[in-house]
Amino acid sequence: MSSLINEARGIVYFNQSLSGPCQGGSIIRMSQVEHDFCGAQQVAAMGQVNALIKDLAPVLNSQSLAYSFGPGLRTMLKSYGNSVYIFAMADAGSSPGHRSFQLPSGVSGRTAEVIGEHRTIAVDGSGAFSDGFDDEAAFHIYRVQI
Repeated sequence: MSSLINEARGIVYFNQSLSGPCQGGSIIRMSQVEHDFCGAQQVAAMGQVNALIKDLAPVLNSQSLAYSFGPGLRTMLKSYGNSVYIFAMADAGSSPGHRSFQLPSGVSGRTAEVIGEHRTIAVDGSGAFSDGFDDEAAFHIYRVQI
């Protein structure tokens, strides 16, 4: 997700593991044909990321808007339909934990739907909300009505 937040136009997966306890030359294929393959969880996670990207393709293909949501965050802001989408991770080198977001003026939604997590976060009257990032790889995608 960090690649997308930083404006990558695609993702390439390295389909090999050349060292460690789970080696193979075609990890994706091995997860399909080998029962209890050691890399199956990672391949399944890759499939979840791919499905999320496919679902959000119209949003991802829209123009990004320059905006800073606050310190300690790497973010990408998109406007699509009658919503804004905020793709967010904790900034590299910062510790996991809670982050505060300040919405741009003109965004009037009072809830931030967290895509793929079956939860919403209240947005206060000043357009602020906060959320937690449990580790350096944690990311959230928020949808807020304009």
